[in-house]
Amino acid sequence: MAEASVAVTASAKPALRVGRTLQRSFAILMRNFVPFMILSVLTTVPDLVFVLLEGDRKPTPGQIAVIIAGGILSFILALLLQPILLYGSFQDMRGRPVRLSESARQGLARFFPILGTAILATFAAGLGMLLLIVPGMILMLMYSVAQPVCVVERLGPAASLRRSAELTKGYRWTIFGVLILVGIINAILTNGGSFLFLWLFGPLVTSILLFVISAADTAFNAILFVVIYHDLRVLKEGIDIEKIAAVFD
Repeated sequence: MAEASVAVTASAKPALRVGRTLQRSFAILMRNFVPFMILSVLTTVPDLVFVLLEGDRKPTPGQIAVIIAGGILSFILALLLQPILLYGSFQDMRGRPVRLSESARQGLARFFPILGTAILATFAAGLGMLLLIVPGMILMLMYSVAQPVCVVERLGPAASLRRSAELTKGYRWTIFGVLILVGIINAILTNGGSFLFLWLFGPLVTSILLFVISAADTAFNAILFVVIYHDLRVLKEGIDIEKIAAVFD
């Protein structure tokens, strides 16, 4: 039995490949499109407000205040979204139903560690970008799975960054390829969609449709890093999804 179990684990071990990672992330999003989009739309509402206000050449002080407050709120909501979608994605990969209330309860329990991790990672990458672009990009790749680490492994911000650097070592070029391809696809959808929607529907409907695309992109990116984190742990540690997600039980 033990040998059979090892054989199954070995045969099921994923390879971290660009196409496979994108396909699995997209499949998770499609299976949970309605609940994940509801969450993502709520987090990107401030972005819609910004889009609707940015057309003014001389925004009023009130509009500027709304835009600044919206940016801060959008950042906080995006951080809230990460652990919620992380839990939901793990439930999906385990073949279990995804429930918004349960996902929110599990995810929100790690909000403040997630906040600290995001601030540290952003500061480190931003400092690297100020010095030279390449070090900043390397740091972003090193810390790309810090938030899943923080939620799943119950680590503090600094420990989450160190753990993320350990997990991504040897696979950063692949992660870079994934992010580049996602960026290209997003640019095509956003820019191409903008021209097409303007031609078909006009500026107001275009803003709303681009908002929906942005919400879908936000949800997809959150799922993407969950899939990368899962595959890195399977590759490096040989454990399955049930052992990884046992912390939630």
